[in-house]
Amino acid sequence: MISKEKWAEIKLSWQRYGSEYIGIMLIIALIVSLFWFFTIRPIMNYFHENEINSLKTEILRKIEDNSATLEFSNENEAKKAKENLKEISTNDNIEFELIEILKNHDKFEIKVQFKSAK
Repeated sequence: MISKEKWAEIKLSWQRYGSEYIGIMLIIALIVSLFWFFTIRPIMNYFHENEINSLKTEILRKIEDNSATLEFSNENEAKKAKENLKEISTNDNIEFELIEILKNHDKFEIKVQFKSAK
């Protein structure tokens, strides 16, 4: 527990140097946000784009009769791939008629049915 004298000291310190403390906090927040936007975010975007491109390549390799089947080792990977397929559909203007996750023994499959060209 903090004593009354210590609390009085902290209050006096904030009264004297409060604006400097706030300024330091804002500078730290600015540095952290700059680090996020110029270092971490581009790295995350790079890996996400890589994942999207490998998924596109895998789909193109496995197309048969206007559909493709992708295999994944667990359900989380399959769900993430399904979300990425929705993003591909939106960004690249590729229309899927059906995106379905199926369990095949110990593996998960995504069945992708493309819309027929008219």
